[in-house]
Amino acid sequence: MLAFPVRKSFAVALIVALGLVASAALAIPPRGERARARRVVIEDGTSVSVGRATRGRLRNPALLEESDWVRYRNGDERFRWGTDEMIGALEQAGKHVSAEMPGSHLTVGDISRERGGRFRPHRSHTAGRDVDIAFYINDEDGAAAYPERFVRFNGHGKSRISDLGLVFDDARNWELVSSLLTSGDVIVQYAFVSRALKRRLLREGRRRGASEEVLARAETVLQQPPRGGRHDDHFHVRVYCDLGDKPTCRDRAPFHAWHPLAVDEARSLASLDVLPAR
Repeated sequence: MLAFPVRKSFAVALIVALGLVASAALAIPPRGERARARRVVIEDGTSVSVGRATRGRLRNPALLEESDWVRYRNGDERFRWGTDEMIGALEQAGKHVSAEMPGSHLTVGDISRERGGRFRPHRSHTAGRDVDIAFYINDEDGAAAYPERFVRFNGHGKSRISDLGLVFDDARNWELVSSLLTSGDVIVQYAFVSRALKRRLLREGRRRGASEEVLARAETVLQQPPRGGRHDDHFHVRVYCDLGDKPTCRDRAPFHAWHPLAVDEARSLASLDVLPAR
């Protein structure tokens, strides 16, 4: 007795549903006419790093200009654009090293293009948060040397091409790393460098009386990347998104223990009395 009404009501519901689907389909514009959803970027005149470091863009960038303590590796400013925070940290680092060792110049390679995006040969440097920095170098007489190309060094701090007679300056390179790690402008995620040179830098940091906190940060941040070269000829520094650029700017893990997001997560777990899984 109930079979027919049930089937009939199901058929009516099915017809109505199909009608709604058809109406919705007619309401959708053709593919070529669809408006692409865009991430909203708040414009306040400051820089904005958009997207990831390996696939991003740059809005309202700042230009790193040459000065008494900063120089370009090849004199070309097309790739010297970055976030306000990155440029501020580089200028401060160069100034710091110059104050400690007068006459020193921070030699900067590529940061980003003015609007960001990819450019060869880099896989990153797209969003104003990556920078290549030449090592501070001395010649055989101990005078500062500024070759126009990156120079490779071994674990003894000697240039791999012996004819060059160049030496890795432990003191100035440590002061550069220390300045970036204690910057009020940025939080460094990575400073790629070879393992052998990392050992030299940490040893120099201890010799110069660096705090345990700074040494611990250096131990974490100074890394030889698993691919892309061992970085025995320059530093590649990447900084986290400025918190003011989120969520437009996107970081990838890990978040080091001193990063605010890591601290907030730890506080949340503590408030819930929850221990992270091991």
